[in-house]
Amino acid sequence: FEKNPLNTVNGSLWTLSYEIACYAWLLVLFVLKMLDRPMRAGVVCFSIVMASVFFPEIMPPFGALKTAWFLPGCFFLGAFAVIAKDEIEIDIWTCLALWMLFYLCRNTMLLQALFYLALFYTSLYIATRDFFVSNFKLPVDISYGVYLYGFIVQQTVKQIWPAHGPFWNMLWSLPMTMFLAYLSFVLLERPAMRLAKTIDSRYFSRQEKIYI
Repeated sequence: FEKNPLNTVNGSLWTLSYEIACYAWLLVLFVLKMLDRPMRAGVVCFSIVMASVFFPEIMPPFGALKTAWFLPGCFFLGAFAVIAKDEIEIDIWTCLALWMLFYLCRNTMLLQALFYLALFYTSLYIATRDFFVSNFKLPVDISYGVYLYGFIVQQTVKQIWPAHGPFWNMLWSLPMTMFLAYLSFVLLERPAMRLAKTIDSRYFSRQEKIYI
């Protein structure tokens, strides 16, 4: 891709090492039993989110790269949403309040963090409406495959048709990326998740026997 405007092979992959770091943090906190109760998990996750917003330089390895500063905050915001999913209520008034807060703080250092918070919460609100749950539940989850393959597919399309613009690129890249993402989910991700569930169920079954 040396003749492309960007000659990177797959620019999306820079986040993978930071994603692994987030999961490593999650594992350590889980082993230390810091996430076993919603209240305790809330304090831990809120502390990480605040550190990500106000003191990102002290958070290894994210502090070394400015574009990675918000990643642990976003990750643990999502982690808390999963941990406390039975206690969290999602309503339209909170959506509106978050966007209003975002607007009021538009000239402050909180702008980006509040945008993420409002966007995430609104996405959850929309995704949990009965209409969307009933009509838009996809049989496969291609989101991670789109993240993995989208950039390199776009680079390939640009390499083949260098004179065409972004709309031409998207026209060809989107279906090809979705197809590769579908194959990735069916052949790699879904079998891996099934294997993980099998290992998980056997582990907990063995643990129960030990305690009994």
